[in-house]
Amino acid sequence: MTDRVMEVQPGTPRDVRALVIMTVVAGCLDERLLTSFITSGYRRPDPLAPPTEPYPGYADVHSFYMTYQEEFVEWYRKHINKGAIGAAAGTL
Repeated sequence: MTDRVMEVQPGTPRDVRALVIMTVVAGCLDERLLTSFITSGYRRPDPLAPPTEPYPGYADVHSFYMTYQEEFVEWYRKHINKGAIGAAAGTL
């Protein structure tokens, strides 16, 4: 990017000054975005190799809670079904 110097009259309203500066910045960004990746020398980063285990030694840290959740879901299904049958029988 080339160095640019811009002068704005001191009496220029603040909003107009902001628009002029934003126009110059947008023009510079537009030039950078339109530059070809091939000619710019851009090189894609190497992909990260995933680690085998993110937290060594903590592979089964949630297994107890997951077992509890599975048992609770089964209990809840049975409980809801009993309540639904009981509620339906009471309305007859």
